[in-house]
Amino acid sequence: MKHGVKYGILASLLALAMVGCSAGNTSTEEAGNTQDNEKKKTYEISIGHVLDESHSEHKTFQEFEKYVEKESDGQIQVEIFPNGQLGSDREVIEGVEVGTVTMAGPSTAPVTSFVPELSVFDLPFLFESREVAYEVLDSEVGTDLLNSVDAGGFKGLGWWEAGYRHLTNSKGPVETPEDLEGLKVRTMENEMHVAAWESMGANPTPMAWGEVFVSLQQGALDGQENPLGIISSQKIHEVQDYLTLTGHVYSPIVVIMNKDFYDSLPEDLQKIVNDGMKKATELNRQLVTEEDNVKLQELKETGMNITELTSEQKALFKEAALPVYDQYKDKIGADLVERMLEAVK
Repeated sequence: MKHGVKYGILASLLALAMVGCSAGNTSTEEAGNTQDNEKKKTYEISIGHVLDESHSEHKTFQEFEKYVEKESDGQIQVEIFPNGQLGSDREVIEGVEVGTVTMAGPSTAPVTSFVPELSVFDLPFLFESREVAYEVLDSEVGTDLLNSVDAGGFKGLGWWEAGYRHLTNSKGPVETPEDLEGLKVRTMENEMHVAAWESMGANPTPMAWGEVFVSLQQGALDGQENPLGIISSQKIHEVQDYLTLTGHVYSPIVVIMNKDFYDSLPEDLQKIVNDGMKKATELNRQLVTEEDNVKLQELKETGMNITELTSEQKALFKEAALPVYDQYKDKIGADLVERMLEAVK
């Protein structure tokens, strides 16, 4: 009887050991499956912008899309919504902030409501050339400004370019600040842009872009200001006869992503996103330069009257806009303004 109990106990212990081994094997297998599932998890990026598919910004986003989808082996999936499908610049920025939109590339002006430091780029006639702008954006001060975007609830990914902004109007050639007197010019909803045009003698009217073409067509506005790519792609020549290459503001694009989304990405996918941005930035600078040359020629061919300012003429506009520097220096941050002025020398 004792032997039977002994053998019974041994059999029970052996059975328990086998169950334990089986449970251990199952746990390892499940862990492996969990890791596999984690590796295969996909991340969807929605990108919103207000421009059409022919614009350099859209083509740049397509380059980013191609790169990250390929390098992530499909773990990152990108969908681009052009033509304001997800709303105006401000609505898209707000969407990125709360996470209903993953990523966007607005010019810095509408982002200043969320990140005041970026208003330094709205100072008129700040950058004398693209080369100077690139050098500053790629420098320590540019990196610090990009990092400041994080405080606004975004992840700043990099700097692209919208181009230099120029003036169009329906009244006549603009060659001096006196020619701006009383001209109703649409500006972005940005107080420094408004102040600059007031200083130069115009009557600025801040307005969302979606209303601009009809307002120009109906004569509610006399003019507007934008980079050549937008002037051409939005067919402004159909409602405006005169273009002056004022180059009054160099307009960087700040590429932003929802910060929670970026932080949720595994490190290897964050690297792919960052590398995709670098690749796209190289293309963007090439595209915008080419686009400016092509679009200027196309606008000439439409019959627009184009005024290319001499350096002396441009100096008059710059001098007229100088009060904006003193007016906004403290609001932007005197140290930042001084640092930027030193960087552009």
